[in-house]
Amino acid sequence: MSHTIFGKDAYNMNFAMLMILTVIEVGAVAASVQEMITSEMIILVLVSIGVVKFLGIAFIFMHLRMEED
Repeated sequence: MSHTIFGKDAYNMNFAMLMILTVIEVGAVAASVQEMITSEMIILVLVSIGVVKFLGIAFIFMHLRMEED
């Protein structure tokens, strides 16, 4: 049986999450290059997104989330 999140395939949901977060990261770096946000803010944004990406991958692929037997 495949894993589901909100009734959707877990792997597709994880892929979508990673793509959305990557687009946000690219936008944040672009804003930093154009000096729209400070260096401290870009570090906070990138580290926060990195942690969310890590947790998303860990919970799905390393089976850290609760699973039924």
